[in-house]
Amino acid sequence: MRDRSVLETRYPGMAHAITLLWGHPEMNEYFRKLWLADGSQTPLEPDAMSELMLLAQVHLHIVPEKLQRTLASIYGTAYSAPAKRDVWEDVTWRR
Repeated sequence: MRDRSVLETRYPGMAHAITLLWGHPEMNEYFRKLWLADGSQTPLEPDAMSELMLLAQVHLHIVPEKLQRTLASIYGTAYSAPAKRDVWEDVTWRR
């Protein structure tokens, strides 16, 4: 019989979720939610956190995160910050 990890021994639900999500982009989001827990959960033991951090790095190497595309990046516009443009810049000045 093989030795079980801290996650498998003490956090079987978390180990099961990792098994199900492994190889999918959602796994990266799951790890991110574990890091940003709101404090309502019981803190993880340092050994378990160490295993999670290693798994997160391996998974990020296997399935890198894709940059989120925004409408501004798709259409080349940024509606949230309008460019300041002088409406008279194309007009030649006469005296």
